[in-house]
Amino acid sequence: MSTKQCLSCGHTVQAAPFCSVCGAKLQPPEDSADTTGSASGNEASFRRYLLRLPNRAKLIAAGVIVLILAITIPAVLSSLPANIYKKAVRHFANKDYVSAYETIQKLRSDYKDVYILRPYYDAHVDFLRGDYKAAWNEFKDLEPYANSDEMAKESAYRYAAELEEYADNEEGLVEARSIFQELGDYRDAADKLEPGYWEYRRANNLMNKGDYSAAKDIFAALGNYKDSASMVAECDYRIAINIMNNGDYEYAKELFIELGGYSDSVAKINECDYVHAGALFSDGAYAQAKALYDSIPDYADASAKSAECDAQLAQMQERAKEQLIGKWLESYIDDPFGTGHNTSIGKQLIFIDGENLDVRMENFINHCTYEAEDSKLTIYTSGLLGTTIILGEYRFSISADGETLTVTDMTQYINGVNHPRDYTKVAES
Repeated sequence: MSTKQCLSCGHTVQAAPFCSVCGAKLQPPEDSADTTGSASGNEASFRRYLLRLPNRAKLIAAGVIVLILAITIPAVLSSLPANIYKKAVRHFANKDYVSAYETIQKLRSDYKDVYILRPYYDAHVDFLRGDYKAAWNEFKDLEPYANSDEMAKESAYRYAAELEEYADNEEGLVEARSIFQELGDYRDAADKLEPGYWEYRRANNLMNKGDYSAAKDIFAALGNYKDSASMVAECDYRIAINIMNNGDYEYAKELFIELGGYSDSVAKINECDYVHAGALFSDGAYAQAKALYDSIPDYADASAKSAECDAQLAQMQERAKEQLIGKWLESYIDDPFGTGHNTSIGKQLIFIDGENLDVRMENFINHCTYEAEDSKLTIYTSGLLGTTIILGEYRFSISADGETLTVTDMTQYINGVNHPRDYTKVAES
């Protein structure tokens, strides 16, 4: 009795149409198999291999095959020229010009109309990026394809507008005018050709560059064209601002006065004084600073600043008094002659400047200037008339009428020689 092996369960069973163990259909003997079909020997072997697999393994194998097909088939389809072309056209329709150009680059130039789509898409990319000059030239070369004519005009218009707005030389404005002239009645190109337009534009460009003097000359020559007259005043205003910022407050103030009521010129007049006063205050010129602050009492905090000047002046006077009172008292105590003449404490000399004995009382009143043949000195005389002061190495004697100041070198006097020198009053304030 013949036997057969079941391909499903692997048992060897008695030859029959079905397996007596698992019930699966048994294969007929190999010599009775149909060899006239279309399947090759290899295919038959693979089929027999699948039949011998357990059911779960068959499912896994089928799933793997489906997955491979799912991955490879779309990739194969997407690489087809027709699909690449459609993708590029779809990007362009969605105004994604960069992706459209990058996609169309994957195709050969002899495929459909790729040869013209490439530069057409490229021109749109340049336009999108703001390179209007390049886009203009590219669209001109493509005319009359699609809307190249319209895009060439728009690109040219925008390029000329940029030249008009930002050109920093005469050549740029000349080029812009030529382009607008070529554009004819496109948009407002014709309006840009009226007399005076380009001179006015050039003056504005000069203003934007900070060349206000040159701009002013052009606006003045334009007379009543548009707002040229007021632009002359604007140039003067900006010139005055620059001068003020450079520290020439008095000249800037004069220019603001000449501008009358233009813009905030009146306020700028006060600002010049205020800023000038601040600079003087920083330099220690408190009296001058105070005078300016007092001239604009209602501007900003000018009144408070004036009070600060008063405080600084008072401190200067106190410091000077303390310094000289200390010197005077020291001279009086150490006086080897015991003259006792310096009894007017508080009415003292202020500064002695080098060899010329230039004695000053600054920020005080009632001081006199005396002169000898080769030197001059200034001394604070209020309360000192008819008295003698010993200060350091010198004795200062003032006549009762205040007209003569006698100076004696004490070092010479100590050596037994007295060489007094008389100074005659020449001024009093």
